[in-house]
Amino acid sequence: MSIRDRLNRLAGDAATPEPQPVVADWVSDLQQELQMSVLQESRSFILMKETVCPLFDEPYYETLYSQGFRVPQLRKISADFPADLPDDEINLRNALFIDTETTGLAGGTGTYPFLIGIGHVELDHLVVRQYLLPDFVHEWLMLKHLDQALLASGFTVSFNGKSFDLPLLRSRYILNRMETVMDDCFHVDLLHAARRIWRRRLPACDLQSLEQHILGKTRIGDVPGEMVPHIYFEFIRKRDAYMIRDVLEHNYHDIANMMMLAMHMAAICEAPEMHLQHPQDQFSFAMYLMKNQSFAEAIRLLENLLSGSAKLSKDSYATAGF
Repeated sequence: MSIRDRLNRLAGDAATPEPQPVVADWVSDLQQELQMSVLQESRSFILMKETVCPLFDEPYYETLYSQGFRVPQLRKISADFPADLPDDEINLRNALFIDTETTGLAGGTGTYPFLIGIGHVELDHLVVRQYLLPDFVHEWLMLKHLDQALLASGFTVSFNGKSFDLPLLRSRYILNRMETVMDDCFHVDLLHAARRIWRRRLPACDLQSLEQHILGKTRIGDVPGEMVPHIYFEFIRKRDAYMIRDVLEHNYHDIANMMMLAMHMAAICEAPEMHLQHPQDQFSFAMYLMKNQSFAEAIRLLENLLSGSAKLSKDSYATAGF
């Protein structure tokens, strides 16, 4: 074979498209049974499930829709919004709600996010996209899709994500030697805002407790969080679509209920006397307003409590200085 023939052969090999990963039967099962799509790039693939949740039947929807989903009042209960951010940009349509399911609950470099769920508002719907990792070697592709979603958003919202989800995701970008726009988006953690309102009354302020006691929602047959890593490893071993179905459902409810909680908090900040029925909750909100020097609104709430028939604990009166 001449040198020219060899060069032509090499040129032909270079022009040959890189083969796509082989999609196995179990992937087809996920596509059919769970309505998931396959996202492929280079020799990697991940799975994605999209769910559209209408918002128009939810409480507070009409008010929020009339305001264009602008919620600048959330500044009253969350210190996460930058001081120089214009009020018009505090809009739930700019928010990306995010929740991860991971191979461990302790975090650290050995923990992988195997399912990343993100939700955003489109018109009058919440659109939830869930990216499932079929094998650890494809993690970079899942992170790439997350970064594209972050790039299109104004800020991120989570529940306890400041302590767990976001640090874990940052470490995964670093370990994959990938750049990310994550730190260009400010982050709002609803857990801290929830504690400021309900910690005096509720025994716990985890998301499912708030769903039950505040939003009036109860999950039936939900997967316990501590079981999620085990279920995923069993799914990796057996490739059974039925096994991962409940984890996808669990993650979806986390994201959807974060959105409902944000809507509820916005209503509380707009009219606390109307939307905080329990005196302990009104008191907690008033104390946080006092701490942030919103004295007029705090005094109005406290006067409303003192003039009514509400009963507060002695500790509450002591905290208020009475």
